[in-house]
Order: sequence, then structure tokens, then C-alpha cells
Amino acid sequence: MRSIIAFSSLVTAVLAGVQLNPRDCSHDNCLRAFIASSANAATFCATFTTASVTATTGLPSYATQCSNLVSRVSTACSCLFTPAPSPSSSSTRASTTTTSSTTSPSPISSSTTASVPSSTSSSTSSAGGSTVSSSGSPCTCTAFSQIAPAVASCTAITLQGIAVPTNSTIDLSKLKTNSVVTFAGLTTFAFTNSSTFNPIEFGGANVTVTSAPGAIIDGNGQAYWDGQGSNGGVPKPDHFIVVNKLTAGSVVENLHIQNWPTHLFSISSCSNVIMRNLLLDNSAGDAPNAISDGLPAAHNSDGFDLSTSENFTITNNIVYNQDDCVAITSGNNVTVSNMYCSGGHGMSIGSVGGKSNNNVTNILFTNSQIVNSQNGARIKSNFNTTGFISNVTYSNIAVRNISIYGIDVQQDYLNGGPTGIPSNGVIISNLLFQNLTGTAGASAQDYYILCGSGSCSNFVFNDVAITGGGNASSCNYPPTGCPGP
Repeated sequence: MRSIIAFSSLVTAVLAGVQLNPRDCSHDNCLRAFIASSANAATFCATFTTASVTATTGLPSYATQCSNLVSRVSTACSCLFTPAPSPSSSSTRASTTTTSSTTSPSPISSSTTASVPSSTSSSTSSAGGSTVSSSGSPCTCTAFSQIAPAVASCTAITLQGIAVPTNSTIDLSKLKTNSVVTFAGLTTFAFTNSSTFNPIEFGGANVTVTSAPGAIIDGNGQAYWDGQGSNGGVPKPDHFIVVNKLTAGSVVENLHIQNWPTHLFSISSCSNVIMRNLLLDNSAGDAPNAISDGLPAAHNSDGFDLSTSENFTITNNIVYNQDDCVAITSGNNVTVSNMYCSGGHGMSIGSVGGKSNNNVTNILFTNSQIVNSQNGARIKSNFNTTGFISNVTYSNIAVRNISIYGIDVQQDYLNGGPTGIPSNGVIISNLLFQNLTGTAGASAQDYYILCGSGSCSNFVFNDVAITGGGNASSCNYPPTGCPGP
């Protein structure tokens, strides 16, 4: 492990001031098992550190309910223990310990101790302390272990300079309705040798996730990048931030995220959401490193992967990455606007087909720039699969220095490489390309359209002009051939 944060704050002195809180922690079998063995759990969690456990060694028998995953055990320990109410008549109390915010992504110290947040009935925090309030008053967390009780008790949460331990998730998936979560300072993540966990999760109704001025979320991508992304090599979290069941006017805004390991946002089962004013910078992964065999170190670093969502807006965002800026594989009524996408694979529909939901309808990409990227506008369906793509518009899109395709519609897609032979199981209809202009590079094709037999219909090109591609364009649909001059 690159760095470890010990969960050793529940020492004997601290245990005197904490109590089990099963009301907030009984939502799955893992946590219920710890509650059922509360006495033994108290002893175990008081001395538990992630460094003390290798695979199942050192885990109690009831941890089998946690699939023997250290990440779930650590979450159970931090969730089960919350501070006892203070006997003092004072309305405020400082937290027992705090971790200081850092200003650069330096390695996380293995000696950092997770603190237990204080709990009061007041919304006031002592200087330098943390308040977690059952009344929904503002709560500030300065250590990872304070997050779970804050989410359970508060609707105004600040995450100040959080250093996330190995195998651990900032779990904001069950935020209270109308919650506001603010990231402040530098949020860092220890290396985790696994592809089966999510570093951050968002979920809730009418919630806001935002950041304080100058805040940065750093995904520690350099510890994972090997040029292979999610296709092999070093195990990596498949998505850095999982956004699931975010609904009812929720907003994700004003975040600065850098150096994520592979795909950034996985968005699913969401409705009536806006993601705006985000700076997403993975440009540090552009250069090769010692283990990437001359390829860019970062790979499969999609910005926004959206599926099974509707009435969703992605707007006013800057994305520097090495894969799709936006990729929509299923969903309805999605608007992507005022984007600046650099270094990746363009604005994409797909790949569609072979998934649990394969319908993409009523999508608008507009008023955006795509530069120094492999593709501009891209629609891809998987070979020999079924699905439906309809009513997709690319409007007022400027492209520059495109290296493969300016406009790309292909029905032969496979992750390992296109087959060159299209299939017709995914129906593509009613595409509008309007005022899409710019330049492609010497090795590129301005246009590439490869449709299956009878599976494409009603493609409209208005004021489309991409020039500069050194390889001849190829379009088997529409019958009139490729657009442009």
C-alpha cells in the first residue's frame, strides 16, 4: 500500500466518550452484523487498522457479512461509533482530534489518526473543531471517520481537507433531502489496490454538492496510471465518482477535480439534475510514465458517463482528459452545453448495445468546443447488438486539431477495435448536425459514417464544414454521401 491511515481513534480513552449508534448504521447486512456483535465490535474497532488486515486475516467471523472486504469493515467501524452527548451545559464542544488541511498533494502520512466528531444540539462550532448535529445544523468534518455520522445527522456538511484512507469511500449516497455538501481545502485519496470500490458516491433528492474557493479533489491518479486504464495492469477504481439516484433538482457545481485514475463520473438512475461549472483536469496523465510503454499514462479517463437518466443538464464545464469528454449510453432528454473538451475522444453517444438499457433519445450537444481530440461528434453502436438512438442534435460545435474523425457514426464498434463490418441491430434515426465546423489533422478523416443495412435514417447536415483531414472521408449513408464542401 502506498499510504495507510489508521482507524485507531477508538482507543480506551476515547471509548469512554462514544456510544453505539445502530439507528444510523443498520442499512445493510455488514453493519447489522457488527450491531449484533456490538461488544466484540467495540473491542475489535478500538484497535482495528487497515494495516493489520491482509485479505481475511485478522477479521472477525462476523465480517463474512461484509464479504471480508476491509473497506466495508472500516466503514462499519467508523459508522457505528458516534460521540456520546456531552453532560456539559455548554452548547459547543471541540472535536477530540482534527487533521489539518494540506495545500499540496503530498503523500498521506501513515500515522494520521482518524478523529471522532463532537456532537451538540447547537449549530455553533468551536474554533478548529467539528460539529455534527442531529438537528441538521451545519457540520464540519476534518477527518474521514466523521463523514458517516455527519451524513446521518446533518443537512449542511463541509468536508475540510479530508485525507481518505485506503479502501475507503466518501459515501454521500444517502444524503438527506435538501442537503448541501461543500468540499473545502485539498481532498486526497490513499492508494487502493482494487478495482471494486468507488472513491466517492453521490445520491439524494434536491441536494447540492459544491466546493469552497480554491478547493481541489485529487484522485491520486499517478499511483494507478500505467497506460492501460480499466483494460488491465494496476487495479484501479472503475469510476472515481458514482452518481446514482440523484434527483429532484439536485446540483453538482463548482468542483475542481484532478488526477482521477480512470473514468470520472458514472451517472445512472438520475433525473432533474444539473452538473455545472466544473473544472476537470486530468492533463497530468497525457505524458507517458515508466510503465505505460510510451503511451499516455492515463487511459479510459472519461469525463461524464451517463446512463438510464433523464432531464439531465451538463453545462459550463472544462474537461482535460484522454477519453470521451461525455459519453451517453442510455437516457432521455439530456442537454450538454457550453463545454470545452480537450485531449479526449470527443462528445459521444455510446457505445450503445449489449447493456441493460440501450435506448438514447432527445439529446442536445450545443455551443461547445472540442480541441486536440481524437474525434469531434461521435455516435457508436456495438457490433451485433440491439438498441435505439433517436433525436440527437449537435449544434454550434467548433472542433480543432481532430486526429481521427471530425464526425463519426459507426455501427461496428468493439472496445478492442472496430470490425469494419457494420451490424444493423441498433436503429439510428433523426440526427441533426448544425453549424459544426473546424479542422482535422493530416492523419484524420473529416467524416466517417458506417451504417448497417437499413438501420440509419434521416440524417440532416446544415452548415457543416470540417476541413484539413489528410485521409479521404467515407460515408455509406446518407445516399448523397458525406457532408461538407
